[in-house]
Amino acid sequence: IVEDAQRALLEGCREIWVTAEDTAAYRWRGLRLPQLLEMLSGLEGRFYIRVGMMTPNQALEILDELIEAYRSPKVFKFLHIPVQSGSDEVLRRMRRRYTAEEFKYIVSRFREAHPELTLSTDVICGFPGETEEDFQQTLRLLEEVRPDVLNISRFWPRPGTEAAEMEGQLHGREMKRRSRIMTELWRRLSLESGSRWIGWRGEALIDEYGRRGTLVARNYTYRPIVLKAQAKLGEFIEVEIKEARVGYLVGESLNPG
Repeated sequence: IVEDAQRALLEGCREIWVTAEDTAAYRWRGLRLPQLLEMLSGLEGRFYIRVGMMTPNQALEILDELIEAYRSPKVFKFLHIPVQSGSDEVLRRMRRRYTAEEFKYIVSRFREAHPELTLSTDVICGFPGETEEDFQQTLRLLEEVRPDVLNISRFWPRPGTEAAEMEGQLHGREMKRRSRIMTELWRRLSLESGSRWIGWRGEALIDEYGRRGTLVARNYTYRPIVLKAQAKLGEFIEVEIKEARVGYLVGESLNPG
């Protein structure tokens, strides 16, 4: 992995993704994810490392070392850790190996060390047996944790799976209702979170093309910043945040030209 990253950097790469189905489960010859991140951070060059999704139970095993590895200025202060539900009963039915409190503990520890962390999480809406109280517990957790990115999935009974045969399958209309309420909550949380960045000035990396001639840049917390600028992919530019919208920020280039 380190050799591949080194080759990519020599070819001009400026953003390395370390990702897997569960990135925190990485093991190789006694090394775990924090050691891999430290090795990658030690490579020469100007670049960022984006760490992919990690389940709470795997992240807990390496939490102290992981938080330390994130102190490298080359690691995006971006944490993608799915909670799936705020109800421990629903998590048990999903056969998840963590609790809602453990999820909150991980987030709290990360934010203590990295206050401007961008938090991304996932929620499954309408899992079989999810009661109204279970749903409300998830809403309360989201209000408390206030994720910056929220991926909402409605449960879909995939044929042949245990969940498809479970009792308590919710009607599609009810899943839509819950999904709509959760989406409205996230839209509010997203705008409130983004508004904290208005007026921020700093360096960002151009990493994709946007719509209508715009570019998308990422600052050190992996916040997406949409702007128009005379810049190329992989270029670092100075930006100022002017506006917060649902899911992204709007900025201006401070570079001359």
